[in-house]
Amino acid sequence: MRAIMIFLYVSIMFLVVIPGSCILNQAGESQSYYVSPGGDDESPGTMDQPFRSIDRVNSIDLDPGDAVCFEAGNRFEGTLLLDSLDSGNGEEVVLITSYGDGRAILDGGTGSALRADGCDHLLVRGLAFQGDGRKDGNTEDGVYITNGNFIHVDSVETSGFQKSGLRLHICDNSKITHVYAHDNGFAGIHVTGTTMRDSVKYDNQNLYLTIQSDDVNKVDIDTILEILKRNC
Repeated sequence: MRAIMIFLYVSIMFLVVIPGSCILNQAGESQSYYVSPGGDDESPGTMDQPFRSIDRVNSIDLDPGDAVCFEAGNRFEGTLLLDSLDSGNGEEVVLITSYGDGRAILDGGTGSALRADGCDHLLVRGLAFQGDGRKDGNTEDGVYITNGNFIHVDSVETSGFQKSGLRLHICDNSKITHVYAHDNGFAGIHVTGTTMRDSVKYDNQNLYLTIQSDDVNKVDIDTILEILKRNC
């Protein structure tokens, strides 16, 4: 067996929501950016003077320890885009979350709600991601994270996407916890790479995955078996 650890739990329960916190990384020079429908994209992005849109967040580069906090109970349209310039480090992650009571909704419409490419030490927590519907015009994954390292997706809900609710692609040392993925087309949670038939190299090393469902029959067993086959 290859030197890889996969921790997998399947349990029958409802999702427990863990509220997001925007004070996770407030040491040193880290910055929290707030986004609210009542904000202004010309504002500095503070809690008192928040941004208004996802597009404004996409225009900035995030540093280790930074947080982007969407106001809970509100819907934000568009695709949040992250890349290698938005990475944390071994001491401080980059946090994407909600603030206030409940969750903010990132509405991807016909596309994705969040896409991250080459972004390391990323924590996505306490958000809902929605698409137009798997049969109503959406054509993408809800949350698509590729070529990352030390990714953690926690306490999110993702639904209404034609492909997968959450897709992790070539991401080592990553965690998927308390994710409620439902009413998506291809899969709820899809972990994939390019080395499925390679007997030496393999992607998605050291993956920690918990799956929670109110109906065990709805758990994506094919995804579980493919993960185990590829990584063990």
